[in-house]
Amino acid sequence: MPNFIGISSNTVDRAHLLTTSYRNFNTPYGSYFVSKPNRKSFVEQRINQPNKFVERRKEIADKALEALAKKGYAKTSLRDIAAQADISLGSLSYYFEDKSALIQYCTRRYKRKFISDLLDLTTKPLSTKEFVDQFIDIFVHAITEDQDVHRLWYDSKIQSLFDETFQKTVGGIEEELSNMVTVVIHHLESLSGKKSPTSPQQAYWLLDGMFQHFLMAGMFGEKHIDKKLQKELKLFFSAVT
Repeated sequence: MPNFIGISSNTVDRAHLLTTSYRNFNTPYGSYFVSKPNRKSFVEQRINQPNKFVERRKEIADKALEALAKKGYAKTSLRDIAAQADISLGSLSYYFEDKSALIQYCTRRYKRKFISDLLDLTTKPLSTKEFVDQFIDIFVHAITEDQDVHRLWYDSKIQSLFDETFQKTVGGIEEELSNMVTVVIHHLESLSGKKSPTSPQQAYWLLDGMFQHFLMAGMFGEKHIDKKLQKELKLFFSAVT
């Protein structure tokens, strides 16, 4: 058959499989692959089928978070993650190049959801009090219910001090968090009709410090951090509005 090459299934090497499309034929003499050249690389084929690939990455990330959140980045191996996700090491590398790529994906995914939830409040017809109350609810929930996810963010920040592969991701998320606080401060100014005495950058530093402090307090077993955090956030908003 022109433009096709018959290859025994026993002789097809991995490199050829990655760059060639195949049809399988069963004959009385054995099973054969019939191949034809495929100009698209293996990675390009994955990109061109984004829905299935992206959804599977999300599923693996959700499972991986359970392992990463328990032990942290340094003590969690790819084998731990593969076991938690019920996937082979080889299959795991198909979706993520290495452990750092996986934790960065997890961190981006969940911090962006946190940012999105807070930004959504600025699109709703809320009074100043309603806005502040709902902001506080989301903030407190993140620390009391999703602390395992968010402590990976601080783990990633520490890793970025020693591993430059983390710096772009951490810097990007840091900028998104800062921009979110800027939008929040400007929104509060529009609601109150007066300029905040605190700059958006100062407000971000205060909120980030508060978040980290109460996240650690909860991990160390401090009681009633939800009520303590609510009190501090109310003081914060009374100062910036």
